[in-house]
Amino acid sequence: MKILEALLNIYYNEMVQVEVMRRKHLLLLISDLDVPHEVIELLKQLKQDSGENPDGLVQFDVIWMPVVDMYSRPNWHALFEELKETMPWLALHPTVMIQPWVTNYIKEELYFKRKPIVVTVDPQGKVTCKNALHMLWIWGNKAFPFSDDKEAALWKTQTWNLNLLVHGPTDTELRHWVGGKRLICLYGGENIKWIREFTGAVKAFAKAASCISLGLVYVGKSNSKKANKIACTIKDEQLSDCWPATKRSLYYCSFWARLESMLYSKLKQYNKANMVDQYDIIMKEVMTILSFDGSDHDWAIFCEGSSGGLTRAAKGETALRSMLEYRSWFHEVSCKDDISMVVALNGYLRQIHNSHHCLRLVFTEINLGVPEKLKCVECGRQMEKNIMYCCCVD
Repeated sequence: MKILEALLNIYYNEMVQVEVMRRKHLLLLISDLDVPHEVIELLKQLKQDSGENPDGLVQFDVIWMPVVDMYSRPNWHALFEELKETMPWLALHPTVMIQPWVTNYIKEELYFKRKPIVVTVDPQGKVTCKNALHMLWIWGNKAFPFSDDKEAALWKTQTWNLNLLVHGPTDTELRHWVGGKRLICLYGGENIKWIREFTGAVKAFAKAASCISLGLVYVGKSNSKKANKIACTIKDEQLSDCWPATKRSLYYCSFWARLESMLYSKLKQYNKANMVDQYDIIMKEVMTILSFDGSDHDWAIFCEGSSGGLTRAAKGETALRSMLEYRSWFHEVSCKDDISMVVALNGYLRQIHNSHHCLRLVFTEINLGVPEKLKCVECGRQMEKNIMYCCCVD
């Protein structure tokens, strides 16, 4: 409490709220006035879930600490009040509550640039993670107390499976698909011609392999505006399932935010262990999917519901070919035995993999620094580092 009081200029009415936080872990949401809707929704859900744990105690509280350049944002006060109304936790007023030395500390020691970060502080006032937002996206409250040590421990037991790839609000949409000889396919991209061909080929395969039921869902692009337009076409033409229209933008943003969080969290672990060139299967697949999206490629990934195991992420043309030529690999799978479709399909994808590549990985976050070296997951060579500016991408 003394540390928190020293950190902030507390007025009496805010002090009442701060007193409630005594002996709790704190999540300090540090941002400018452009806080993505999905980040607020994530923290709301986590805080709500934490209050429903068996002992009935909320394990942490959230404080919003806005860092505002008031000279460049003349309408900052209205924006602040509007955002504050969406947050069911203490929001510190930029002009009153945050001392100048704190702003400098946030920018210089916590590497805050523009993207929101969530700094975790334990009940003793110790910073346990300079940005826990990534682990919040990946594991939610399972990552409590949201420390660097907890993050490292969770990665040691994590495997590449459907539960890791799709978690949180989208879980309910896929839960009924898991089980039995069900082929689950998640795909993304913006080429509607490819989408029509690919979904038709997947449906034809599932019909021919009569013992297999199919789950086919479009998970969009990191640019949710484009994804929403494509999803409307997919829904109108009944090409596959899409996430509900009322929550579609939130689900798309959440899905891609989770993938990006896996990338940053993994890079953090590799940097700590000085193992920047020794990527595991999770790192390789996450980089592959993000690079496909960054290169405007269509892509697909397959899962067999009974096992939860995933195939390698495949570029659009390779995924389409594997479905058109399913007789070349499906003969190894029997509906009566335990030979996995994922294993057979993975083998065939490796056979027809095109070594030609032209992939780019776009880092949208620079709070913790962009790695100086990064290996291509296709050929193993070092990737070139460039700077890109984007505006009004639609």
